[in-house]
Amino acid sequence: MRFGRYLHHLSMLMILTGFYSISITGSEYVSAVFAGMVVTGLYWILGERISAFLKVPRTLWNLLALLLFSYFFYDTFFGNQDLVGNGIMFVIYLQMVKLLSHKTNRDWMQIYTLSFMHILASTVLTSDIAFSVPFLIYVILATWTLVLFNLKMQLELTTAPEKKDHRLQSLLLSKNVITKKFLITTSFLSISIITFTLIVFFSFPRLSMGNFLKRITTRNHISGFSDRVELGTIGTIKTNSQITMRVEIDQETAKKIEIDQIHWRGTATDNFDGRVWSKNSDHKRRVAVDMDTGMLTLDRRPFPGGNNFEYRIFLEALNPPVLFSADRLYQLIWDKPMVERIFRRSMGIRYDYNGTFYLSSSANIMSDLTYRAESIIGDPQPDLLRSAKGRLPSWMPDYFLQLPELRPQVERTLASIPIGSGSTYDKVLAIKNWLETNYTYTLNVEDFGTEDPLSFFLLEKKQGHCEYFSTAFAIALRFHGIPSRNVVGFRGGEFNDFGNYIAVRQSDAHSWVEVFFPTYGWIAFDPSPLDSTVGAPRPRWRRINQFFDNLRLRWNKYIIEYDLRAQAEIAENVGRKVSRWFRSNTSKKETDSTPNTRSWNTPKNKTFFANLLLLAFLVWLTAYLIYRFKQNPQRRGVFAQVIRLLEARGHRKKTHETIPEFCARVQRKEGPLPPLNELVSMYDEERFGQILHSKIIWTRNLTSLKTKLHQRKKQDKAA
Repeated sequence: MRFGRYLHHLSMLMILTGFYSISITGSEYVSAVFAGMVVTGLYWILGERISAFLKVPRTLWNLLALLLFSYFFYDTFFGNQDLVGNGIMFVIYLQMVKLLSHKTNRDWMQIYTLSFMHILASTVLTSDIAFSVPFLIYVILATWTLVLFNLKMQLELTTAPEKKDHRLQSLLLSKNVITKKFLITTSFLSISIITFTLIVFFSFPRLSMGNFLKRITTRNHISGFSDRVELGTIGTIKTNSQITMRVEIDQETAKKIEIDQIHWRGTATDNFDGRVWSKNSDHKRRVAVDMDTGMLTLDRRPFPGGNNFEYRIFLEALNPPVLFSADRLYQLIWDKPMVERIFRRSMGIRYDYNGTFYLSSSANIMSDLTYRAESIIGDPQPDLLRSAKGRLPSWMPDYFLQLPELRPQVERTLASIPIGSGSTYDKVLAIKNWLETNYTYTLNVEDFGTEDPLSFFLLEKKQGHCEYFSTAFAIALRFHGIPSRNVVGFRGGEFNDFGNYIAVRQSDAHSWVEVFFPTYGWIAFDPSPLDSTVGAPRPRWRRINQFFDNLRLRWNKYIIEYDLRAQAEIAENVGRKVSRWFRSNTSKKETDSTPNTRSWNTPKNKTFFANLLLLAFLVWLTAYLIYRFKQNPQRRGVFAQVIRLLEARGHRKKTHETIPEFCARVQRKEGPLPPLNELVSMYDEERFGQILHSKIIWTRNLTSLKTKLHQRKKQDKAA
């Protein structure tokens, strides 16, 4: 393929990759991006014929660009005040204007710059790992394109005006410039650039601000997780397999816990009107993260039983912005640099009387969220709960014993539950067992066709999902004078052993009940006879999906969320491995009958000395190459020029010839060239005699050779 076609195709691919990187973000600019891709495709097919066909004066194009800028400027400061969004739109439209107008080299440089700005725009619109694919493709295409464009531009700048058109046309029609070696070399250059960038990225101290910058993308909305939960909304997301959060744990913890039994607590409500759960009060108390430790410690009462559980949550950008945690949370840790703790404190966290945590100023937190937490999980000790005694706070009955208007049949059904006369704990278990015995779990809940779905569930349908069980359980508890509240969150999850984390999906959404016990506070009870097979089907090719999901988590953790903490963690792991390797290769005392003697003939010691000798050899080789490189820089540089001068005279060096042989053959055709003989002599002295010559002598002889060859050229023309 000709040089010009290569440059044209690569330029268009580079521009389309920039547009594509914006299109995969799922932002609201897809229509503008589509228009840009159409214009790029038209220019790819028609080339400069499209600008000749339109015949729009350059002044008019500049005026159009100015009008676009004025409009977006006005909209940014006096309209919707979206600086980032308007900037992206302006860059997209400006790219289209540039492609449709007549272009000079300066315009092409602007087009390439605009395509790079498309890549930058994608980093603002999304943080997903899918962005890495067009980014890597763009780096390689940009390297190829800019190298070719620079060759073309340098030819135009260095050629005399009268010869410029001819030489430029020869270059564009040439088929010998772009070879496989050229493409491989430039691709290697691109990979080297990426590698160097990654080294700089992971080496320099960083501050991650991903959780505090406004994102353009919309957060994932999950129905059933707001302050008003309508009966039935949980069932609508039980068939959705989208991941909502990932919980990272170590392998030892994964072996000890029962993942299917963990409840990831989200929101809780206390008021039920027969169809909707809501909150009696919207009051939320503001709590702040400790500035020194980045820790939020809760004032919790002692938990009767259970095990300590430490984990790290990678929460997707959700709506509403609820902080999820396992069972009974008692500590949150924002292990971020100080500047981020300042931001976190300025925004704060709000905490309501139902035990739900919300992010304040949530409109500014559109990206994913990462935090560490510690909770108590496991079943409570029955004996302690049975012995729990005390008076309820005076305000509690108004909130947690409230009942909706119940039908007489429902009241008779609730009154018939055999709860006995034992402790509160025994009554709770009796109601729970009654529900599990008389009602069955199903996701196939059709429209009840009644204004009272609870009555229909208890009296007629007798089937439902977790939300109906928890609602019936809470109302039955309150009917018998036991304070309770309805909780919505997730249960269980799928363990991914590629990355040692639990993937919690929307299909794991669940609802349960918390019961109040004096002295110990709120204790969770799950009344649903939940079959672990009920829910959304897991994706096909499960292991492949787990592998790619692990890549997505690593991307968020080490690229998006990469900060000083992650940097220190990587350095610590590397140091630990180096230390372990060193210890494994260090000689140890023998354990035979001679305790004070040391054997140097063990396999570990042999390996250690072999590695030591290899390291010494590499150090020597590196020092020798550096010495040889510094020893004769003038010789190599000068003889590169000598060979080019002789090739210009039509003498090409053969691959098997040495420098003296080549120069001798040249003089047999050209006649004696004393400066060339002097240069060859200096070459031999430096290479084989270790005699160094100054730069002045090399330059003087090279200048003399240029003069001699120039005189020979004049003589040839005169002849």
